[in-house]
Amino acid sequence: MSLYRAYRPQRFADIVGQTHVVRTISNAVAHGTVAHAYLFSGPRGIGKTSVARILAMAVNCSGRKKTEAEPCGSCTVCEEVRKGSNLNVVEIDAASNRGIDEIRTLKEGIAFAPSAGGTKVYIIDEVHMLTKEAFNALLKTLEEPPAHAIFVLATTELHRVPETIISRTQHFEFKRATIGEITEHLKRIAKEEKLTIDDEALGLMAIHADGGLRDALSLLDQLAALGEKEITAEAVRLILGIAPEAELIALLEAVQAGETSAIHTALERFATHGYDPAALTDALVGLVRQALWAAAKVPPTGSEAAQAFAKALAAQHSLPELADLISRLVASKEQLRWSPLPYLPLELALLAAQTKDDRRKTIDDGSAAQKSSPVRAHVAVEKAATVNATEVSTVRQTTPEPLASPVSRLPSTPSSKSQSTEDLPKIWKAVIEAVRTTNASLGALLRSAQLLELTDETGRIEVPFSFYADRIKDKKSMGIIAGAFATVVGSERSVQCVVAGSTPHSSPPASPAGGLTPHPSSRSSDDVARDIVDVFGTVEVARG
Repeated sequence: MSLYRAYRPQRFADIVGQTHVVRTISNAVAHGTVAHAYLFSGPRGIGKTSVARILAMAVNCSGRKKTEAEPCGSCTVCEEVRKGSNLNVVEIDAASNRGIDEIRTLKEGIAFAPSAGGTKVYIIDEVHMLTKEAFNALLKTLEEPPAHAIFVLATTELHRVPETIISRTQHFEFKRATIGEITEHLKRIAKEEKLTIDDEALGLMAIHADGGLRDALSLLDQLAALGEKEITAEAVRLILGIAPEAELIALLEAVQAGETSAIHTALERFATHGYDPAALTDALVGLVRQALWAAAKVPPTGSEAAQAFAKALAAQHSLPELADLISRLVASKEQLRWSPLPYLPLELALLAAQTKDDRRKTIDDGSAAQKSSPVRAHVAVEKAATVNATEVSTVRQTTPEPLASPVSRLPSTPSSKSQSTEDLPKIWKAVIEAVRTTNASLGALLRSAQLLELTDETGRIEVPFSFYADRIKDKKSMGIIAGAFATVVGSERSVQCVVAGSTPHSSPPASPAGGLTPHPSSRSSDDVARDIVDVFGTVEVARG
């Protein structure tokens, strides 16, 4: 038998984390003032149905003293309720019995007196799934309930329950169990099952359960099935698909130091091991959150390594900076479901969050080339003029407008073999805009690329990750990019794509549309975050 069934609460005292509910209902049972209808709302796996069954057991228990609330647990009625065979206790799953016919059958059964002089208890789980007609039929019964019947309605989506139903019940809102409550509960059960669990493993399990005791016990069941004498944090990470904490800390240290190659290496390793990007993001948020509170003078929690990292990160960054990183990570998780590449939102968030010192260093390294070229200022002026001539916020159309003057005014490629590096940023920006009119997601991906060289025959571009190169080298993508070059410079170019670090080059970064370390005059940190919107959203925001 699974652990959550074996250790299902059988008394009010066994309920974890719902003191406000247990105290009220147990007092009502002890004083004989049980209401005719209750509504229990809250997340799954936190004890709603368990409290309903204990209530049903208590009001029908033949061994309970009248001044006490707890059922005896040993009489025939208690045994029958526990097994689900008592005729006076009816459980209905509204998810599969949601029609008016089922409610009519229920109403017909209410008219009959309970067996053995007890109380009929109707437990309707997931009550929000009932149809409108079924709710109307149930409403009449709740308005004029028979004295021998009690209704207990349970739901995980309170907003879908009609107000007319809520107003005719006593409503109790169940809350998620705290990490401490879940940890203590797991310790007790592990002791009963003769399992050894270290504290870090307990913490990971409690966090993953997200306030649900049933989920915590299900995870403990999985870990026990591994057959190990001791359950460690590594075993928990293995089951949950979470990367080792040391690697997560190393990734955040790379972000802090602005080491793009280290970020790339870490993300590729995570992808190779099949780690879920959503779980990775959650783990990263958890580490940065500890640093956020450490910066606010609140002692961090977790492993010794996590606490040390949180204190170090808090010492070097302000609260707003840490809050900004958390916001970027949370936003990246929200975009995962629409991402054409599983790790793309997380990549953009981490690359955009590199420290200001790193971005300043990169800018300084290329400052000589930037200052010698008037192209960037010209592009900025053109962009401002274009924005002033149109609305600041425009809804992307199904059939986009053709590229206008900024592309057509670009000079044709000179007859020399290689294009001047000073013109590359302007040309690459226009190519990206041309690609976006055909394929928005490919255009957004190219924002992280750099145009290294442009000759009469080829255009050589550099991308940060190998899986970016795989996407670009797709036959369809290559055709779109070649066509964009034809639109911008007058003739098609074959595209050569290289991964950063694989081929040395001396050219300064040409990243007007969002390279890894762009110049602030052409691209702000907000623009990097907006890449996600460009790929997945339907609204484009232009700023002058």
